[in-house]
Amino acid sequence: MKKRIIFDFDGVLADSLSVTMDNINFLSKNGFDKIPLVYTQEDMSNLFNIKLSDSLQKYGYEKSDVKNFFDLHTALMCRDANKISVFYDIIKFLEQTKYPISIVSSSYVEYMKTILNGYSSNALLIFDEIYGRETKGTKIDKIQKILQKYNLKKDEILYIGDTSSDILTCKEMEVEMVAVGYGFHPYEFLLKFAPNYCIRDESELINLLNMLYVKAA
Repeated sequence: MKKRIIFDFDGVLADSLSVTMDNINFLSKNGFDKIPLVYTQEDMSNLFNIKLSDSLQKYGYEKSDVKNFFDLHTALMCRDANKISVFYDIIKFLEQTKYPISIVSSSYVEYMKTILNGYSSNALLIFDEIYGRETKGTKIDKIQKILQKYNLKKDEILYIGDTSSDILTCKEMEVEMVAVGYGFHPYEFLLKFAPNYCIRDESELINLLNMLYVKAA
């Protein structure tokens, strides 16, 4: 029995792929010229084909350069938050079901709040907590924090993400996850990493969550 769902944000709850690619391309043309331009999900899967923290080193960047890139990119995304919408069917479904839900993301909380508030002033009430870039530690650290807060076992949570990095993180933690193919990485690419569940679109995710019994701890 799953007692809590943990969502990634970008590409899962927020339809931010287009703006994300625009800002990657802006940085590629302004100081990070080794990074190829991206225009599709397939381009994104080639760029970020392993854990995000390691993905850009293949282009010859040092860890400090990678950190600088993501710091700049995150700032650009905050600037453009009002250009981004939620995936309406998903948010509406979660609003109605009242599942126990958390968000774990590398984005800033204010960025996520701006996008959620664009859907509804009550959208934030769907989530029990939002751990973003401000919360120290890795994604694994943040998930562990949620486990401790609610006294949950690993097999009692379900993580929902959209990249190979999310799958690798969950495999490292031994946490079940759903990989969604409507976000940053395409369905066929995600399948190669053998997630517990892999879905193509929003309706498939809703059907899957309806099938999996989720109960608050």
